[in-house]
This record gives sequence, C-alpha cells and structure tokens, in this order.
Amino acid sequence: MNKFEVAISTLFVGYFLGQATDFAKFFYSNHRKKNAIKVEVQDLLDEFQYKTTRIEEIAKMLSDDELLNVPAPGKVHNVIYQELFPEVSPYFSKKERELHKSFNGSVEQFNGGVDSLISEGAERFRKNLLSLYYYSLLCEETAKNVIDNHPDYRLIEDEGRLTEINARVHEFGLRYALDDLHEIR
Repeated sequence: MNKFEVAISTLFVGYFLGQATDFAKFFYSNHRKKNAIKVEVQDLLDEFQYKTTRIEEIAKMLSDDELLNVPAPGKVHNVIYQELFPEVSPYFSKKERELHKSFNGSVEQFNGGVDSLISEGAERFRKNLLSLYYYSLLCEETAKNVIDNHPDYRLIEDEGRLTEINARVHEFGLRYALDDLHEIR
C-alpha cells in the first residue's frame, strides 16, 4: 500500500469509528432518559399511594370538632417527564406514548383537583376531597401500567377495574360522609 491508500483507509476508518461512537452516545443517552422517566413514574406511584392515605387521614380529621384549619394535600410534580418526554417521545412506540400521555393527564387531573380543593369554598371541600381521592386512585393505576409496560392495556376499557375503583371511592365517601351518597344495593 502506498501513502495515499493508507491515508484514505485511515480517513474512512476514523470516520466510521466517529459515526459509531456518536450513534452509541445517542442510543445510550436516549436509553438513560427513558429510564429516568420510568424511575420518576415509580417515584410518583409511591407518592400517589402516600397521597391516597393522606386524603384518608384528612377525611378522618374532618370529623374532629377541635380542628382549626383543614390541610390539603399538595400537588404532584413530574419535572423529569416534562423536560425529557418531548426529547425521547419519538423513540417510544405509539402505544407507549399514549400510555405516558395518559399517565401525565392523570397527574394533571390530580393537580387540578388539588387546585379546586384549595380555591373553592368550605361547602365544596368534602365533595372535592372525594374527587381528589378518585384522581389519586386513577393515577396509581395508570402509573402501574407505565411501570409494568402494558401499552395494550387501557384502564378505560377495563370495566371490572373501573367498577372496583368506583366502589372504593363510594365506600370512602360513605365511611367519612363526604357526599350525599346512597348505599349501593
């Protein structure tokens, strides 16, 4: 081989090694971002489980005559999702994107419920607390679906699971007299 052939060979080898390195970095970066979103969903599942028990504690406290102020659960923040999902969403399948959007929508519903709990008057507090409990349960379910990666599963299509959630909410409302609910027969 002459000098020209060695130089051209070295150039091509270097070019392809550089491209392979860039691709590996890109793939690894997207993989890490997708995992970060999944870890955040796991953390949010734990937080929603805590929020559900916290809402139950607040409902118990409502019966306390010496209660001066009624605490409200705080909002849930999904910062990692908000920042990384637009970047990595093209690398999820369509069904996975729908699953993540469904979960994010559930989080927004919960946060909207917290806003209405705080902003609306005391006369609607009990009813809004019941709604917030419902949103918390929905968030738990959608988070479990994201974590277990069930992109074909749709909670809205699972009548049995929805009936179970609605029964829990109804029982919660009856237990703490949060709404004008009637016993299911």
